[in-house]
Amino acid sequence: YVEDPLVHGLSTASHAAALIDQIERVRGRGAEVKIPMFVTHGALDRLCPPAGSMAFYQSLPGTIPGSSAPHAAFRMYERSCHEILNDVEREQVMADMLDWIECREKDVTALRNEETLNDG
Repeated sequence: YVEDPLVHGLSTASHAAALIDQIERVRGRGAEVKIPMFVTHGALDRLCPPAGSMAFYQSLPGTIPGSSAPHAAFRMYERSCHEILNDVEREQVMADMLDWIECREKDVTALRNEETLNDG
């Protein structure tokens, strides 16, 4: 990872502008999300405040119709910074993601079946 030439400490103004545009585009639109979502953030992130991820998570729908499993989950990694998949808690992050995906598999299948019925 450290030797990857695409990993560096630089950014361009156009990259920053594109990121800001996307943040504005999704802000307040969490209620439109129709698939399960696992939102994560490093508590020590100094580039993107964790409050943004928490606010987006809180705007997501609570459950998938017909399911008792949460539609969305939020996990803060207390010892991680900005790149949680390349930080000290990466093994836990990956394990949590895999567990969450496996638990949601049946919910996604049910949602797809419901959409198919509604489209047909």
